[in-house]
Amino acid sequence: MNLAFLIVGAIFLGLVLGLFGSGGSLLSLPLMMHWMGLEPKVAVASSLLLTGLISVAGVLVPLRRKELCFKNAMTFLFASLPMSYLGALLGRRIDSKVQIISFSILMFLAGIKLLVQKSEKEQVSHCNPRFLPLLLIGAVIGSLTGLVGVGGGFMIVPALVLFGGISFPMATGTSFLLVAANSLIGFMTYQSSLEIPVVSILGLASLAIPFSWMASHFGRRLSSKGMQRSFGVGLLVISFLMIFKVLGIFI
Repeated sequence: MNLAFLIVGAIFLGLVLGLFGSGGSLLSLPLMMHWMGLEPKVAVASSLLLTGLISVAGVLVPLRRKELCFKNAMTFLFASLPMSYLGALLGRRIDSKVQIISFSILMFLAGIKLLVQKSEKEQVSHCNPRFLPLLLIGAVIGSLTGLVGVGGGFMIVPALVLFGGISFPMATGTSFLLVAANSLIGFMTYQSSLEIPVVSILGLASLAIPFSWMASHFGRRLSSKGMQRSFGVGLLVISFLMIFKVLGIFI
């Protein structure tokens, strides 16, 4: 375990979640594997717990700003939670290398999407429920959340804009609630059969949460286009590192 890297990683994780409302598990899973030295299955469960705890705290900021669309969130969760549970059950039974490589491919595709996606006009700034599309996309994202151990925020934010018809700020705020719920239900499915370093995870979460709040507060002053591209490049780099690690190309 590299304590210095863990501290820096937890701070960076909090900053990314605060800025984007997403990307938590994309960063916390490599953190668990490489710098905490956990085996893949335990790393997936620990990643879900860490992301869930930070997201629970992160909900407070958009709640104060009135940037939470509860109707969209509840519709999404109605479909995503049971699928997250089923995905996690399947994830416990498949080979860990397949699981991590699938995660890395998903990360790579998300990075490409962020790099090529053009800025679009914002949708309505108020809550705009669209039940059927959100039920369908919620089921898809929920299953991926449980299967590969991601909170799903990097998929939830664009899904809420495209299928929920709400603005990016409201989608980001709503994402905190959805990521928290999906992550914690996925963690509870995994933890029954694994030994999770809960105390260490709580310590990392307590370190990351203040930086998440700070980033959320100052994020609106930064260029969203520049942040999006930087995040996309980071996802590409991390995805390659994880695939190389699993395949034993380097240690």
